[in-house]
Amino acid sequence: MKEDDEIRLYSHITEAGKNEQLLAKLNSQLSENGLLAFAIQGPHTNYRKKIKGGIFYEQKIEKEPSYMNKFYTFSKADGEVLSEQFCRFSFYNGQQTNKVLADAGFKNYQIVDDNFLVCYK
Repeated sequence: MKEDDEIRLYSHITEAGKNEQLLAKLNSQLSENGLLAFAIQGPHTNYRKKIKGGIFYEQKIEKEPSYMNKFYTFSKADGEVLSEQFCRFSFYNGQQTNKVLADAGFKNYQIVDDNFLVCYK
């Protein structure tokens, strides 16, 4: 994700050690000179929008130093909640992203068309 003019690596896995193990495992599965590409998303924001049949979708973001919490809600116009979901993501800031990718065995990454972060084995 590109945020605050840096690339941040987000993960559904909240334990740093497990993320690092999985990146190293991904690296080991690539052929020599293989590449790993991540799609770059814009920053996550709070918003609410009507989607269909009087149902509203809402996303709320709470940020912590190394985590982002996302709350998803589907509700009626009167506020009655139909469904909720919570997800917690860990993230690495720009310098941490460089380090964790290098530690996993990836060479310098590059940004392609502002849409992809590409790492080489």
